[in-house]
Amino acid sequence: MYSFFLILFSGLFLYFWDANSLKKKGLSKEYKIAKVLGITYSIGAIGYLIYTSFWR
Repeated sequence: MYSFFLILFSGLFLYFWDANSLKKKGLSKEYKIAKVLGITYSIGAIGYLIYTSFWR
């Protein structure tokens, strides 16, 4: 369960906080990459939770 929250928090932090700070600095390419990685981490965290729940 801790791994799920760690991955989810990382994805949400990257999506909301880090991407917005990159946008304010004018780094549009890095902004888009951060948004995609944040979404990927968040979806991956949900997938990880589903995957580990089937093994119990």
